[in-house]
Amino acid sequence: MASARKNQKGSMSEAGKQKAKQKARSQAIHWEENLRNRNQRDGSKRDGSPREESQRKENPRDRSRVDGEKTEAVLTDARRRIVDLLKREGPVTAAALAASLGLTKVAVRQHLQGLEALGLAEGRPQPAAGRGRPSRAWTLSPSAASLFPDRHGELTVGLLDAMRQALGQKGVDQVLQKRARQQTRHYRSLLPSPKASLLRRVQALAQLRSDEGYLAEVVQEKPGTYLLIEHHCPICEAARSCLGLCETELQVFTKALGPGVVVERCAHLLSGAERCVYRVRKAR
Repeated sequence: MASARKNQKGSMSEAGKQKAKQKARSQAIHWEENLRNRNQRDGSKRDGSPREESQRKENPRDRSRVDGEKTEAVLTDARRRIVDLLKREGPVTAAALAASLGLTKVAVRQHLQGLEALGLAEGRPQPAAGRGRPSRAWTLSPSAASLFPDRHGELTVGLLDAMRQALGQKGVDQVLQKRARQQTRHYRSLLPSPKASLLRRVQALAQLRSDEGYLAEVVQEKPGTYLLIEHHCPICEAARSCLGLCETELQVFTKALGPGVVVERCAHLLSGAERCVYRVRKAR
């Protein structure tokens, strides 16, 4: 009898635990739904007021875009307004920005510090007008240029078309060859000596290309043979208009890497590949 009573008590206790878990789970779901609804309501009401904007945090994805590409960022509404005003009126103080935007000085300073941390704004000390700390005049950094329209690709294509009309294809080819010789001299001045290992030279070339925006890397295909892989083409729009730009790259790479080196393209972005790939090896 005692054993049966004990088992019944244990089963009731177990049932109570399950009921408590279900209640806690239900409360958690209810809390999450309330929080989600509140965030949606708050988001629809944001108007760039100091308190709301100063408490908004940057999206980690936005920060990675700024850190990786240096010139791109997705900003909160208030920071975007500050950036636009700095572009129009900078250098300008935080106090002047606050007055123009209808925000508090504290909120504006927080936003400016955030922009400075992203490498998008710079503050320079101003001589004090009277007693007190000298103020800082804020301006955009060069990295902020990507936040505004950039039509250099369209300009380049237009110039190539104009050159073709004015000089003919032969004249365009001469210009491209001139550019290729200049680029070769530039690379040679920065690459290791031809006496250095081929791997070291190709890795140095990949770094130069990455600095130019090509996101290049080197992979060993087999002993003595390397693949120079360019994951991005920053001149793709111009290259589509003038294939000679791609053709001269092979010449530049071969001459820059030194005598006895063979470079061949084994994948081409403009031919439908995902990226451009060059096979680099010593001549047999």
